[in-house]
Amino acid sequence: ILVGQPPFPSLIFQRGIFLFFEINRENRIFGVLLLFLIYLQKRIMRLKYLILLCLFLLISCTGQVQYQTGISKFSNQDYLGANVEFSEALLKDKRNDEIYFARAASRSLAGYHSLAIADMNKAISLNDSRPDYYFFRGYFKSQLAYHKSAIKDYSICITKAPWYVEVYRQRADSFIALGDLTEACLDLQEAISAGDTSAITLQAKYCSLKP
Repeated sequence: ILVGQPPFPSLIFQRGIFLFFEINRENRIFGVLLLFLIYLQKRIMRLKYLILLCLFLLISCTGQVQYQTGISKFSNQDYLGANVEFSEALLKDKRNDEIYFARAASRSLAGYHSLAIADMNKAISLNDSRPDYYFFRGYFKSQLAYHKSAIKDYSICITKAPWYVEVYRQRADSFIALGDLTEACLDLQEAISAGDTSAITLQAKYCSLKP
């Protein structure tokens, strides 16, 4: 009897074994039910552990562990460390546009704007529906004085999400850098109308205000 006993016997198991060997049919049935419940409970526990293990393996395989570590380092302004973590995550999840975007941000803040643009190119190729991707690619380009290309990205962002207040002032900055004050002032006015008070100083400096 003890050969088939679970490694951690309980009172319920012992009661089930006792009733199973009872002569009375009703008691034997009840004993079988108790043993089945114990078996089912242990199977459920094993299933729970198996599910948890699978989730852990899935997270590890998809690079989410490294991605979350990268986010933590990014939040602590360790941009080079974040870049390493995001790169590790991408080895396991090469088609995740958000990880490319996160790595682009960390690279730009570390001063590697060209690499940041390359990452944004990849993120957009995987998901071209997000207006913020175009905004940030435009911003990274502007850091390298690629203003004409930056303006194109800002314009795409505005087409997709005209309510993005920040993009108008950033596009105005690029227009100013190119000497196109007419377009710059139009954007600055849009920014101010949308509530971007930081554009007021630029408007006062570059635009002729009429009463």
